[in-house]
Amino acid sequence: MKLAFISDIHSNIHALSEVLKKIEEFKIDEIFCCGDIVGYNSFPKECLDLVRDIKIKSVVGNHDLAVVDKKFSWFKETCAMGIKHSIENLEHCDIKFLNNLDFELSFVRDGISFYMCHGSPRDKLFEYIHPWFTDDILSDIVKNVNADYIITGHTHIQMEAAVGSQVILNPGSVGQPRDGIAKSCFMIFDTVDLKTNWYRVDYNIKSATEAVLKANLPAIFIEKLIQGK
Repeated sequence: MKLAFISDIHSNIHALSEVLKKIEEFKIDEIFCCGDIVGYNSFPKECLDLVRDIKIKSVVGNHDLAVVDKKFSWFKETCAMGIKHSIENLEHCDIKFLNNLDFELSFVRDGISFYMCHGSPRDKLFEYIHPWFTDDILSDIVKNVNADYIITGHTHIQMEAAVGSQVILNPGSVGQPRDGIAKSCFMIFDTVDLKTNWYRVDYNIKSATEAVLKANLPAIFIEKLIQGK
């Protein structure tokens, strides 16, 4: 089987559309999302509609939950503005969809076990698993997870780290990459050869930034898209 993983779409329909077009080029059996479908950018409903239409299996992210609960006092002011924009542009059915997303997802494909959440197994929403973490830190984070592969998002940075017999993977961000490369990210895992392939996709950043400006969202969102940070 070929499994595609995406994460941190953050209401960037221009990026999501291009990523899904690229994924269509491969014979993918399933698509999974590590959360944060909404927040930050201009098109939360359009992104949710796409996720639903093609039946992407997703967990909830911290921005998703903030939209559901309408509790975002702990977010930076600019981030809170993105969450408010999502709330204002979503319908009841969209909020219900986000509310029904699980915090974690465990599944087996071709005898290989996977565990997926947005942040980390210890804190499903807010803890980051950074690429520069030491083996000791990573081992402590995943010590209670009974899975061959642990898939997370939240950092917006692609990552692969072997921890004993387990592997931690992060597909990076579709809608707001933060590794200094302004291209959308995703990954494909092949259950036959146990190989992970990493991809970067160009999208129309100009249209995405113009939409941010038109929606009266913070200018820093534009900078993040242009700089990939």
